[in-house]
Amino acid sequence: HTDTDSGVDTNHDGDSDSEAAGGGCTPPPTPGCNAQNVTYTYVVTNNGPPMTNVQVVDDKLGVIATLPALATGESQTVSKVGSVCATTTNTVTVTGSLASGAVCEASDTATVTCKETPPEEPCGCEGKVTTLTLRYHGTAAAVVRVEEKDDTVVFEGNVAPGASFSFTGTDKFGTLGTEIEIYVNGVLQTKIHTSCSQPIGPGLIRGDFEVVDGASRGFSLLCPVESPCGSTGTGSDSGEDSNHDGDSDSEALPGHLNSDSGIDANHDGDSDSEATLSGCPKSDGDSGEDSNHDGDSDSEEVTPPTPPAPPADDTGHSCDGKVTHLTLHYHGATACFVEVQQKKGKRVYTGHVRPGDEINLVGANKDGTLGTEITLYVEGKFHTKIDTSCAQPIGPGLERGDFEVVDGASRNGGKLCPLKK
Repeated sequence: HTDTDSGVDTNHDGDSDSEAAGGGCTPPPTPGCNAQNVTYTYVVTNNGPPMTNVQVVDDKLGVIATLPALATGESQTVSKVGSVCATTTNTVTVTGSLASGAVCEASDTATVTCKETPPEEPCGCEGKVTTLTLRYHGTAAAVVRVEEKDDTVVFEGNVAPGASFSFTGTDKFGTLGTEIEIYVNGVLQTKIHTSCSQPIGPGLIRGDFEVVDGASRGFSLLCPVESPCGSTGTGSDSGEDSNHDGDSDSEALPGHLNSDSGIDANHDGDSDSEATLSGCPKSDGDSGEDSNHDGDSDSEEVTPPTPPAPPADDTGHSCDGKVTHLTLHYHGATACFVEVQQKKGKRVYTGHVRPGDEINLVGANKDGTLGTEITLYVEGKFHTKIDTSCAQPIGPGLERGDFEVVDGASRNGGKLCPLKK
């Protein structure tokens, strides 16, 4: 008798599986349905007397082959490619003639399941970002806080290096508004535009944070953006210098290609020069110039010379345009929890401080300043205030409570001069 038995019973029903084997799913070859190609393979073995005129017929594919003869113990393999639109069960029947004229017959079945590949979901940004997932690339665990533009906190917690965290918008449309601010250990590190007016999606890096996933009102997926080195081109760094220091701001503005370096390693709001970034070619649109040797690229569209600092008066006062950042030295006798706020309660620092520690404060106003005044709280209680409007002398040597100014800068006056004793 002929034998099309595969010798395998995968569904344990007592019947052997067909030797038919799916050859994998490929793009649809047949119009009219989402058809996929499958290669059926049939192994026909004769376990009886010699046979002639052996026919292999598949109920779905028709005649597969006609074998002139099949000796005792002989096996022959035939195959055929078919198209399936859904789960399909095929039955193969093999018939052959004995020398006596009798006809022998055997059959078997096999089921092919081919899962459809779901259509690729469209991506984009429209109507502001609703959710974001960020990965933290800092070198040490830190307290990370993310705020919307109205100071609403959408995330706060301890984050380890390499860890990811997610947050969702809280405005009436469920979005994050036009911009989020990210604080590390109470200090503003970077901002991310969430208005969809600038590229945003997986791959975007700002400070120590990388976007790995997200969605907007108009799309359930944000499209990946280019690498930190940016696009190729010339004259396409951000072209904005909001703090008038001659360096281009890190983020491209609408109407510009996002091909400045996009990295702000020293967290000063300016993009690092691509000439100093490993693996980032100078020719990809960042100015590549660093005339003041501060590690930041000069603005390509507006590169005025850095204005000279106003001459210090007899107090050593060189502050102009409000203070942009301060470094304070803590002279207290014991470790404590310190919080520093600008006016209207905007926090610029929160954290535990030990005697002799220094804390860095960076302005969180739109112009990058600390406003007119900062308030320091120790263990939740008011401790002192420092005038940052430049209306009063401020610089290294200024003491207020347990804190002493050891460094700082103002918007128009540059580095603060030490105060004369």
